[in-house]
Amino acid sequence: MSSTIQSLPVELLQCIFDKLSPCDRERATLVCHQWCQILRSDHYIRRMALTVTNRNLCSRQMLRRMKRPFRKLNIEDGCESEGERGVFLARVRKLLASKQIRRNVCEVRLEVSQRALNAVFGHQMAVLRFSRLVGIVYTPGSRLLVHEDIPPAIKVRVPSLTVLKIDVFTSAAVELVRMASRRLESLSMRFLDKAMLLDVLEIESFACLRYAGLFAVSSGKDFVKLSALDFGPAHRATLARLDSLEVRDAVNMFGDVFDVIFQGATNLVQFSHHHRQASYEDRLKSRASDTNSTRSRGGGGGGARVAVAITAAYVQEEAVTVG
Repeated sequence: MSSTIQSLPVELLQCIFDKLSPCDRERATLVCHQWCQILRSDHYIRRMALTVTNRNLCSRQMLRRMKRPFRKLNIEDGCESEGERGVFLARVRKLLASKQIRRNVCEVRLEVSQRALNAVFGHQMAVLRFSRLVGIVYTPGSRLLVHEDIPPAIKVRVPSLTVLKIDVFTSAAVELVRMASRRLESLSMRFLDKAMLLDVLEIESFACLRYAGLFAVSSGKDFVKLSALDFGPAHRATLARLDSLEVRDAVNMFGDVFDVIFQGATNLVQFSHHHRQASYEDRLKSRASDTNSTRSRGGGGGGARVAVAITAAYVQEEAVTVG
């Protein structure tokens, strides 16, 4: 390498590296020791994601090396035995308790069971505060954990949390939403039955919620469809806060309540609906009744119209924006 390049100040090299893609920056670390040091500095670590598994968090030395100001943290529990899991979760607790992580991480993705979640966030003496954490994705690591129903025991404060996504909902997950509800602006959840959905929509402490993604998934059992009688004042109050709603309906749970939803969601600006291909029985029902629903509401500029077609016969997506 030319001595001219080697003599460039660190600030100028950073300006050059900033123009590179993450993949090219990784290649640049192999050029020389100086570049590797620059690209492994906190200046770049603050833009990077760290994935933590039982394979890479395998020693105290690795734990020390991971205590850096990463922007995003992915925690995956792939342990095969309880003994291995206990050691792994103990190290994860120490990692999360470090100031470098707590003061810098902005996004966390947790692929662990509810029991492991409690072990990570509930066993420490002090309450952990994540000052910059704005988004959490929680997903059990296995579909076998879907019916796990352990009350959450979590000692954390997340004053900046605005985005929460729960991939597979359990009764315990309702409490997770309740704990974070006051500042949430975006909530996405995949649920197995209507009771879980209604329990969340009934939470009265949503003050900032603007987007909801409601994703009904099949549990392999008979499902119960939503009805107008399921929606009380608290549910309607939550709907009224929304300006964006997305519904993915794998079991046609919402087919009878879109009128109720639109009546409650008086501030709705954007609506998106996806549902499964219908069975023969669904198609017979769709022929027997008109399932097209149109709602008009007044607003700035003389009024706006949202037209939503709800059809059970075909997979369909409708996205409507009101200007």
